Amino acid sequence: MDILKRAFVVMFLMFFGYAPVFAEDLKIDAGNGISWLPEHKHYHATGRVRIIRGEATSWSDQARAYYDDNPELISRIELEGHVRYLRGSLEIEGDFADIIPDSEDVLVTGKQPRLENGATVITASKSLQYQGKNQVVFARGDALLVDGLNKIAAQKMKGLLRLDEDSGKQVLSEAYFDGEVRGNDGSLNPESKLYIEGDRGLYHADEEWMRVCGNSRILRGADIMRGECAHYDLISENFRFLNEGTLETPLPPVILPSKNPKIPQEKPNPSEKRTRMILKTKN
Repeated sequence: MDILKRAFVVMFLMFFGYAPVFAEDLKIDAGNGISWLPEHKHYHATGRVRIIRGEATSWSDQARAYYDDNPELISRIELEGHVRYLRGSLEIEGDFADIIPDSEDVLVTGKQPRLENGATVITASKSLQYQGKNQVVFARGDALLVDGLNKIAAQKMKGLLRLDEDSGKQVLSEAYFDGEVRGNDGSLNPESKLYIEGDRGLYHADEEWMRVCGNSRILRGADIMRGECAHYDLISENFRFLNEGTLETPLPPVILPSKNPKIPQEKPNPSEKRTRMILKTKN
């Protein structure tokens, strides 16, 4: 952003008296500059953009920060290109991201979105959604959870996080799976490896057990055992079939934001130093 445009933004905000009371700083740092497009109600930053809000930091090749009425109060952020979102020990990667700062809602899409949190890794083919305030993760399309040695795959997954009192970090508590569920016990010996399959599944991370319902199957080598619901202890390697049970946990449909039209941008001067701007978001 050149000097005249920056001065105009400052004068505009001061003249109309925009000063959010309940707001949190949103810091944007861009290598190739930041443009303000008032006719489209957003700022456009390019050049390995870094955005910081509270404990969360994101990186991307370019970013768009949208506002509703107040140019200083950002309501939504779009990230594009080599996206990384960091919050404590949690890291999310993808090609594109849509962020609602108020609710700490991060929707990541692209070739293969990936979430990593310590020994827990979640990937998907369609989208990953992290809801920070609700401590929930959604994976859609070929969802795969790797938790230590345990692996569980399904079409969709909902993971519940909790705050670990010892480390002070968010950790996986349990996960619900829907559609073509398949899990294993992490055994490194192919002959003794046990697989559990079903239409729906539940994985309890703290106690390390898994349960599936709906055409459930236990597979070990050439042996196949069938039942309505199956319970498998991943520590003791004991399993049992249940006569009845349910794992109905609806996964809400993902709501993809309406994409704004690509707007031609002035090419920034690569020799300029990194541009910084501090805006606001609601708490």
